[in-house]
Amino acid sequence: MLFAAIALLSAAAAAAAAPALLAARQTAPGPQCAGLGLAVFDIAYNFTLAAYNATGPNANDTGAPLVLGQAGAVDGAEFKVLSTWASFPYNDFPTLSLVHGGLWGNDAAGAERAQGGAPAAGSEPSFVVPPQSATADPVYCGVVRPPLPCLWRVC
Repeated sequence: MLFAAIALLSAAAAAAAAPALLAARQTAPGPQCAGLGLAVFDIAYNFTLAAYNATGPNANDTGAPLVLGQAGAVDGAEFKVLSTWASFPYNDFPTLSLVHGGLWGNDAAGAERAQGGAPAAGSEPSFVVPPQSATADPVYCGVVRPPLPCLWRVC
């Protein structure tokens, strides 16, 4: 349910930026976007995500901000996962970028510093700091959808 909420909120946010994004695009989206329709993209810079819970006691119209939370470390690398601000109240990577289907966490200066990996079935997206290669796994795709009724206002 968390992934559906993330996709829903990110798709709604992307809809506002879609005309400029699509006009600036020079190449077609990668194969990870095949079959998702015409309004797809695999490049977007400096966006944020929120987890939206319509049924819980903390339901609201904006969702809970998602940040890159701690998921362990080894010598020379830290691992991160998407966490709510309430569970991990630090935000070393305030925005995300989607670069040719690869997901990156951006530091405060906007540099891509946390490299996203391809999640295994049933697991959350994960990140590694510092990046282990020049490109992140190209597995993500954005889909522009029209806003759903009652998503951004109280009904």
